[in-house]
Amino acid sequence: MHVECLSDNESSNAIYLHKTAKSTKATEPTVNLEEYETPYFANAFMSANGVSYDIDGIPNSNLPDIVDDAPPSVDIDGSPMVRSKRSSDEPLKSTKRSKKKGGIDNLNELLVETNKNVVVFKETIQRTDPYTMTDCLAKLSQLENLTTQVLIALQDAFKENKDNKSIFMTWGGDVLTKWIEYIVSTHPLMSNYLCGVIPYVLCDLVDVQLHVNDVITELIASILEDDSSSDDELPLKRPMFDRTYTGHRYVLDVLVGHPGRAYQCFRLPPDAFVSLTNLLVSRGHLRNTKNMLAAEQLGIFLRGVAHAHNYRQLCEFFQHSLETVSRYFNMVLHALISFADEFINLPQGDVECHPFVRSNAQLYPYFKNTIGAIDGTHITVVVNNNLQNRYRNRKGFTSQNVMVAVSFDRQFVYLVGWEGSTANMHVLRWAVEKDQFAVPRNYYYLVDSDYTNTDKLIAPFRVYRYHLADYRRNTSRSYAVQQELFNHRHAQLRNVIERTFGIWNERFQVLTHMRQFPLTVQADLVIACAVLHNYIGRYHGHDMYFNMSQTEMEHDNECGEVDMSDEDLNLHTTIRERIQGEVVRHDIVTDIWNARVSIDLCILKISTLNTFYNTFMIFGFQMSSQRNRSC
Repeated sequence: MHVECLSDNESSNAIYLHKTAKSTKATEPTVNLEEYETPYFANAFMSANGVSYDIDGIPNSNLPDIVDDAPPSVDIDGSPMVRSKRSSDEPLKSTKRSKKKGGIDNLNELLVETNKNVVVFKETIQRTDPYTMTDCLAKLSQLENLTTQVLIALQDAFKENKDNKSIFMTWGGDVLTKWIEYIVSTHPLMSNYLCGVIPYVLCDLVDVQLHVNDVITELIASILEDDSSSDDELPLKRPMFDRTYTGHRYVLDVLVGHPGRAYQCFRLPPDAFVSLTNLLVSRGHLRNTKNMLAAEQLGIFLRGVAHAHNYRQLCEFFQHSLETVSRYFNMVLHALISFADEFINLPQGDVECHPFVRSNAQLYPYFKNTIGAIDGTHITVVVNNNLQNRYRNRKGFTSQNVMVAVSFDRQFVYLVGWEGSTANMHVLRWAVEKDQFAVPRNYYYLVDSDYTNTDKLIAPFRVYRYHLADYRRNTSRSYAVQQELFNHRHAQLRNVIERTFGIWNERFQVLTHMRQFPLTVQADLVIACAVLHNYIGRYHGHDMYFNMSQTEMEHDNECGEVDMSDEDLNLHTTIRERIQGEVVRHDIVTDIWNARVSIDLCILKISTLNTFYNTFMIFGFQMSSQRNRSC
């Protein structure tokens, strides 16, 4: 194919403050708590304010004592010392600092209660959670025949209830199988796990810890307001994506819900979504990580291309950071690009006549050597100002001119993209000479009048009416010349590519409303959408969009049609190719017209016989009536 054209960092709940005044620094206090055990604030806050704490002791302060009622300094002779204007402000600073110290004393009292709760909380969790997530995943990898739904349910069970880890690591055999089935069957109803599964002691500890955290946050906020003049302090940090309804839960709900939801959200039926996820995982392109399953990774990409979402919209939708969404979006994109050679293939050697042509008496045997249709379409593109002239097409917007070849199964067999200002024949000539685009011997594709007629590309006659709408207006279906009959049959058969474009644009709105991705990503998105289209048509032919009629499509291909260029089409072909093309087209025209004339003669003979028969019957009836009257 050719086209010209940070793991999630969890938001820290710690509150960081810088030291605002110099103090006599004593020996660095020791803290016995581990880093992950520190309750809702960082050690930097303690050391900055001279507070240290120990699990077995009580908090202490290294700040010097400040006496509010201390008299002003006096000289040796008993008279007050003469100070500068700057030194006269010291009592004010002391008063302000004493106000801050009062807030710290209240904080120390809360720390004592919090440290005790942390110790009890840690001991309780160690008793109830002897196994880690790594142990559970190691055992899970040894089990076979686990579907995506089972993996999602088990991972949620491990996260939501630590008792499930012990059950999973302890049990085995049929008992473990029955337990896994129970977890899967009850997974959508596990939202109230905190009060129903975790022991009540842990629930009380969690409630107390959350309450203490809220009080500490309010207290520190008040301290910041009192000392707002300092420039070294940082604002409070809080997580940005804290919605309880996470992205992987949303994906699971869509897959187990009504099939119509999957069509609306991902433009795929649920079985196609699951099978595609399993295919990407089995090929090694995607894998389940600690923070995101492969199903959610695929869901991020499909939601983006189906609804033309940008990265920030996907961040809000799936509750992940910008770096995480961008990384997994591009990971799925590259995985689908690697399937291009497998799902987009040109026909080779002898090709059998397609059943769609063979079953239609108006098309067979005249177009028995047709293997598909070729046309160009404009896919919108967002480029910098210095590239807009190259990508601006004749309709005035920037685009990629994508030449596409499709089969009568509505499958893409070839596509290549160039700048929007490039003519169709130039793109086709480049594909033949540089990109190994080849047509099997004695076979041809159907093209529109924007291409030159050759023995490999059969085009309609330019002077005569061609589009199907022109023939629908004339209900008599009379053809003045044989070229009109050929153009009508040609349009009926080549309409497969117009229908394919309509399905393509209807399913993936990013093709008509491209976002501001890098240019290489915009080009790869076209190929990835073609791979998805072929995958659905090949393995899930019952898909709603794939079987949609043109009258049901909201996105027609009018905005994407390539207008006829003013460039001389003969510049890209040789005289020999044009002569051979005229011979092939003339033979088809002659055969279709002769068959049409033969059918018209037969119809005329049958009509004459019916007229004679009706006349004879009427005459016989009249003679019989006269004979009866005479009798």
